[in-house]
Amino acid sequence: MPTATKPASLRELHAALTADGFTPGIPGRVTGDTRATDRCLCRRLRCPRCRARALTYRPYTDGQRYRVLACCRTCNAAEEV
Repeated sequence: MPTATKPASLRELHAALTADGFTPGIPGRVTGDTRATDRCLCRRLRCPRCRARALTYRPYTDGQRYRVLACCRTCNAAEEV
């Protein structure tokens, strides 16, 4: 039987992305529609730790690639979407 893993914190995921060359932001090629879709997705998610709704959209870029974290305002858990 698989074991449950503890959800990551925003600090942990931010550190991992930063170590991989990412910084907070959005590359120029990402359209407004894509950002709006990603924001909407984050708002629909539930926190993996406390089950709160409406996670916060946190975009990251390395200048070319684009990654998004969904972050809980209540307990500071986060996950990549």
